[in-house]
Amino acid sequence: MAGQLPRVAGCSTCPRVRVRPNPSLERTSTGMALGPRDSVVHHPPRGPSAMPVAARSAQTLGRIEQHCACMHVSRKFVAGLVASVAAAVTGFVIHVGSQPWVQIWVTEHMQGRAVGASWDVRYVALATSIEVGVGLTLLYALVRQAMPVKSPVLRGLLLGVILLAVMGRLVRQPIMNLLIGNPLSVVIVQDGISWVLWPTVCVVVATVFERLAPQNAA
Repeated sequence: MAGQLPRVAGCSTCPRVRVRPNPSLERTSTGMALGPRDSVVHHPPRGPSAMPVAARSAQTLGRIEQHCACMHVSRKFVAGLVASVAAAVTGFVIHVGSQPWVQIWVTEHMQGRAVGASWDVRYVALATSIEVGVGLTLLYALVRQAMPVKSPVLRGLLLGVILLAVMGRLVRQPIMNLLIGNPLSVVIVQDGISWVLWPTVCVVVATVFERLAPQNAA
């Protein structure tokens, strides 16, 4: 009869016992049940099961690891995309919402005032430009190990491109300058200065930093 055990040999008085289902939720690789629970048979099995489960093969483990890796990459991609959209929307809303009243306020407070550049201002600009150098050096020191290239020049160029993208001067500013009516030649000259300036500065930062504090010596 299904669900019952045969009588034990040499024990005519032993009744047949209905086997209780195994409570384990783990699927077996053989598709067979783990066996009856302890103390319901004449000789209780040793260990967790009377029918041990075969170990998973290396191929199965490899597929599981590959699946987990793909899920991890997909999650990071989605997280990066959502964070990028959120940052772009936040910056755009603040920028567009503040421009009307800021322009009116500045116009009211600058009436009758003349602003002109002088060498005194340029000296101060030169002295305070150390702020940019310190910021770039700290940024490079933090991200250089995560860069996919090893050459200081390539690292500096990569950092410069990232900075241009952060400031919106890599693609966004040239497109906006074209849309408001600037000729292509003017856009190339104006934005070309930024395309040359920031990568060049970042190459200088990366080259000097790697010369004085090589990554292998860290």
